[in-house]
Amino acid sequence: MDLCRKIEYFERKMNCSLAFHDFYGELTALAAPGRLALHHENHFCEKVRSVNAASYGKCCFCDTEQIFQKILAGRPFWKVCHAGFKEAVFPIMKNGHPSGVMFAGVFAAPSENDFPRKICIVPQKQAPEDLLFWGELFAGYIRLELERTPGTATQTTRKDRMVNWFIQHFREQDCSLGALAEKLNLSESRTSHILKEELGGSFPELLNRYRLECVKQILLHSALTIDAAARMAGFRSANYLHRCFRKYEGMTPETFRSHHRK
Repeated sequence: MDLCRKIEYFERKMNCSLAFHDFYGELTALAAPGRLALHHENHFCEKVRSVNAASYGKCCFCDTEQIFQKILAGRPFWKVCHAGFKEAVFPIMKNGHPSGVMFAGVFAAPSENDFPRKICIVPQKQAPEDLLFWGELFAGYIRLELERTPGTATQTTRKDRMVNWFIQHFREQDCSLGALAEKLNLSESRTSHILKEELGGSFPELLNRYRLECVKQILLHSALTIDAAARMAGFRSANYLHRCFRKYEGMTPETFRSHHRK
């Protein structure tokens, strides 16, 4: 059963609707060829979002900046959005880092006459603790699917191991050539030579490629700020991200986001 069918099954059993934020495009790829819901697709949420630009901005802020620090803890929690809808939030981790977020709501969809309703509560037949329990298990299943990389196979090439190492560690501030050389049981000079030969670049160049690709996916698939994107991708500061982005992409992160979202 593919991911989208599992999502539909979960929604029916738990009497809720799932939506996702995809920081790096990995969740979208995992759901292919199905389409992943990147926001709550129902009449009431659409009505709130569509009031004006400010209302849409509040939705984005509520689902990104407001929950950012809680997501890093990796544990599920409840929140009430600015329109008064209650939903459960499940961080989706990959190798110890947030890869996306799963939102479970809207639980008691109000009628047209009641809209907007201050709080939408979980139906009595569905206990809140049950949803947190099963939702965390489902988020854990998605994590395992994301972590099925070439490095987990019994037989992998040295190139696969290096690529997998970058995927797992590029977000870390102290990611270093020495750590990779130790993983490969090679000297740093030998590792540098192999990187250029097999992956086509020096360690700093390859590290920045992974981090920049991560930032680009965040810019395309979320409303996180440039500062938040820099932190999540492993850059030591937003200023350094800007310098790297201009060097490799020929534009600023803001210009990239604006251009591609058009």
